[in-house]
Amino acid sequence: MPGIDANFCNPVKENLLCGLCGLPLRKPVQISSCGHRFCESCLNDHFEPFRSDQELRCPADQVEVKHSQVYLDESSGKKIQSLTVFCRHCGQGCKWKGPLRKLKAHLSTCDFGVIDCSNKCGVQLMRNQLEEHVRNLCSNRYVPCATCHQDILREEHEKHSRSCTKENTSTASKLRQHIKNLGRSRHDSLSFASNSSQDLPPMRATSVPAQLNFVGRTDVPQRTAEEWHGTTAGRRRNRRTRQMSFERDFNIQETVQEEETARDLPDSPPPSQGAPLRRRADFGSQVVYMGSSNNPPPQTSTERELFTCVCGALMANEEITTHMSEECPKRLTLCQYCRKQVGHAELQEHLRDCPRFPLSCPNSCGVRQIPREDVNRHVTNDCSAILEVCPFKFAGCGHKCPRANINRHLENKTKEHLNLMCKLSVKQSKEINELQATVKHCKPFNQGQLLWKIDKFAACLETAKEISGYEIHSPPFYTDQYGYKFMIVAFPNGNGSGEGTHLSLYVRLLVGEYDSLLKWPFLGDITLTLIEQSPDASKQRHISQNFSPDPKWTSFHRPKKSSNTPGFGYPQFAAHETLRTRKYIVDDAIFIRATVELPQIIEA
Repeated sequence: MPGIDANFCNPVKENLLCGLCGLPLRKPVQISSCGHRFCESCLNDHFEPFRSDQELRCPADQVEVKHSQVYLDESSGKKIQSLTVFCRHCGQGCKWKGPLRKLKAHLSTCDFGVIDCSNKCGVQLMRNQLEEHVRNLCSNRYVPCATCHQDILREEHEKHSRSCTKENTSTASKLRQHIKNLGRSRHDSLSFASNSSQDLPPMRATSVPAQLNFVGRTDVPQRTAEEWHGTTAGRRRNRRTRQMSFERDFNIQETVQEEETARDLPDSPPPSQGAPLRRRADFGSQVVYMGSSNNPPPQTSTERELFTCVCGALMANEEITTHMSEECPKRLTLCQYCRKQVGHAELQEHLRDCPRFPLSCPNSCGVRQIPREDVNRHVTNDCSAILEVCPFKFAGCGHKCPRANINRHLENKTKEHLNLMCKLSVKQSKEINELQATVKHCKPFNQGQLLWKIDKFAACLETAKEISGYEIHSPPFYTDQYGYKFMIVAFPNGNGSGEGTHLSLYVRLLVGEYDSLLKWPFLGDITLTLIEQSPDASKQRHISQNFSPDPKWTSFHRPKKSSNTPGFGYPQFAAHETLRTRKYIVDDAIFIRATVELPQIIEA
């Protein structure tokens, strides 16, 4: 395992960083011979490919290392564990800060740590969101049954509701109690029904007069019960009363049997609670039975129509609004940072990628609440904790400091930076001259001829008068592609006997790439010509000199790199007066042509 990857509040000192992985040391070990420190695992991985007979060497400076010279550096380990770090979840909003040795204990209880749902629904979320998730959003949460009030797994709630029997039992018991209170049995009802079809004698009259008057009639005299039952109207009323009683009791018995049958069926829906018994509307009478009312009774919670949400939850109609706005996991939620609508279940995943989610600076500069999309811009342009190199690094300054301190460094090191720039300027001037010479060497003249143009001749002449021995070099040229290499040297103000009065020209033999294949000393004819630039070719008078080197002249022996032979030439090649009077100088330029003739270059 490499070094410690944590958000340290301050930059870690270099002596506490691993020389291999570059991170703060994890189980640091030190090499006593050179003092370098490494992570124990990093050093073991580095030495693992070595054979037993190979010498071990320090990865930093290649100093030979023995096993006895590597020891565990407990002091450095304690220093690292005491360094202050931020929580790993500081980007999500955790403000904890403390020693590195307490980081592990904090992470086990951090509210912003990502954990699995305790109901094992497969969702990962922050620890501070677990309670809300388990209570309202988890697909494996428990919900209470509206009938038996037991906690049922949400996925099994619908099946449980169809098979729950507590409500059925309660309804059947109420109906049985109602029949008992009526004081009649089915046998009595059937007896009344059978007797109603026969012409029975009237019932015995009681001595208590019946208060049965015609509605709205005051002129009819009151009758005793015996007198009333003996009449045709009384017998008709008795038969109708017995018939209604029979039908009422028969309907009650059918309701009880249907509910008991529905309770025994496993997949039958729970029966609704029966309303209190009322007299049928067919009879048109406003007289109602015991426990009934003229107005329909309010529906109970079990009689309400249930609504199934898209998330699978069951609820009553009046609960839909609250569920859709506060409880449904598939409801749309407005992100408080980017103002985008996302599903409530996908909110945490959205926050991990939300471009406006606030983060802290990864360099721990102290700036917080940075939108995610602006973090890179902050680190590049505004972060005060990032190390910035000195702008004069190209000149040799190796200073690094936080961006906030770079201006102070520039003010304090102005003189040092100026000296570095002067040295760099001199160095670059030399390199430019070398590059110019290289460019000229890249395109040498072949076939033993050179036409050389000297521009700004007047300025060169003035410079030569001020500097004794000032000379100008022509581009190198070859006698052949694989032949001898020559260069023409001109002294604008003369050299030797021609100094101050003449233009001096010399031929200098240079070190070539194919000198080992050529004959030495050089034997051939060399011609130097100063061209007159008159427009009339018939009036041109070129100044020309030709010679053949003597084999004894050392200037035409094989040259050496360390030698600086002056070459061979003419100190009084052309007088200054002649150059001015004729057309040798035109547009402040002169032309010099050199020709080298050699019949054979490479030995067969």
